[in-house]
Amino acid sequence: MSSFQYPIFLSLVGHKCLVAGLGAVGARKMATMLACGANDILALDTRPWENLDEEVKTRIAGEGIRFENRAFSPADAHGLFLAIAATSDADENARIAKICKENNVLCNCATNPENGSFILPALVTCGDMRAALSTCGASPLLAGQMRRELQEWLEPKKRQAWLLGALRPLILTHAGSNPRDLFLEIAHSDIQIWLDNGETGRCRLWLQTRIPGLDTDCLEKIFSEYANVFPG
Repeated sequence: MSSFQYPIFLSLVGHKCLVAGLGAVGARKMATMLACGANDILALDTRPWENLDEEVKTRIAGEGIRFENRAFSPADAHGLFLAIAATSDADENARIAKICKENNVLCNCATNPENGSFILPALVTCGDMRAALSTCGASPLLAGQMRRELQEWLEPKKRQAWLLGALRPLILTHAGSNPRDLFLEIAHSDIQIWLDNGETGRCRLWLQTRIPGLDTDCLEKIFSEYANVFPG
C-alpha cells in the first residue's frame, strides 16, 4: 500500500456493508459504522450467537444489522459497498480482502492493512466537527495519542462550528454572490463570546448590520437553540 492514501469521508447510509469477525476489533469498527449512519450491515462470525459478547449481541439486536453464523462467502461481495475483515485468522482476512478487491468492494483488513484497499484513521468527534488522523500505519499508538491531543484542541471550537452551521442558510440566502468574506468575518468575530454571555441583542445587531433583510425570528430561534445545545 502506498504511504499516501487519499483522505475521504464516506456516507454509508443506504449502502450494503459487512463486518466479518465480531471480536473486540470487529465490534469496535462496527460501532463506528453505526455511529456514522450505516443502516444495512451484515455481521458474520463463525462462533454461534450464544458465544458472542453481550455488548455485541445488544448492538446487533438494534436496527440496521443482521447476524449470520458463518464465514464470508464470495457471494457476499455482490452488491457490497464496504467490508471489514476482522476475524482472528489473518489468512481468512486476506481471503476476504482478495475477494473484495476482485469485486471492486472497499475493504479494510484488520490483520494486514496492505491486503485491503483502505485504512481506518483515528477519529475525533466534537459536536458537528469530525477529524480523521492517520500515520499511514507507521504508528497506531502515536495516532491514538495525537487523537487525544486533537480532541482537546477541537473541544472549545465546537460551539463556533455549530453556530456557523446554523447561520449558513441565512448567509447563503442574504449575503449576495460572495458569502465567503462574511463567513470569515463571523468566524473571527466575538459573536460566540457574546452568545455565551447572554448578549443576544448585541449579536442580533451585529448580524443585521452585515446581512440585509435578515429574518429576526429565524435569528432568535437560532439563539434559543444555541442556548439549549450549549447551556451555561
